[in-house]
Amino acid sequence: MRGYGPEEDASKVDFWIDGIHPDDKNRVLAVMQEHLQGRTDKFEAKYRLRNRAGHFIWVNDKGKISKRDAKGNPAIVAGMVQNVTDQVALQERLENQAARDELTGAFNRRICHEILEQQITTSHSNGESFAVILIDIDYFKSINDQHGHRVGDDVLKAFVNKVEEHLREGDILFRWGGEEFLLLLPRLDESKQYRVADKVRKTIEDNRIVLVDKTEISLTVSTVSYTH
Repeated sequence: MRGYGPEEDASKVDFWIDGIHPDDKNRVLAVMQEHLQGRTDKFEAKYRLRNRAGHFIWVNDKGKISKRDAKGNPAIVAGMVQNVTDQVALQERLENQAARDELTGAFNRRICHEILEQQITTSHSNGESFAVILIDIDYFKSINDQHGHRVGDDVLKAFVNKVEEHLREGDILFRWGGEEFLLLLPRLDESKQYRVADKVRKTIEDNRIVLVDKTEISLTVSTVSYTH
């Protein structure tokens, strides 16, 4: 599974420990010790394990003490390790699809509610303010009427790409509905929120949306901002 042959030292415990991803190692070894010390009935952990090529695969590792010595210490542990990389990748894709708007790739309204609640809780605990800016594309219906809904969809996707190019790390853009978007700006006080809103408006107004067929469309947006 890891690319090593039976003639190599791949079966040694230290070899296994050295292959565990650094971010997973302490957790995995702690779970293992819990079982070896008799505090749990079995050992089970999902973690990343390095293969011969240097890449990490996801594994599901299950084991149980099958024999103890005369002093009650673990003598033999039997178990099974399964490669679950494909299953983890599929789960991540499904979670990502559930959190993002299918058309634009921006986070969707459902996940917006969850993240805003988390942000409010964080703000109350650490005292840091944050800003929320509602962005509405002006006269978007006329784009659909004039060019068709497919072009309208392309404009929305291009709009999201253009806005996200100018965001700070940690800023999050959500599609609120239709041509409305909500921008969450953590660690931003009221004195700066209007400046950011103006920057968003100017960015969109100064940069025409260029579609795949080279059609250029000018947009303007209206914004409403709020600081918590």
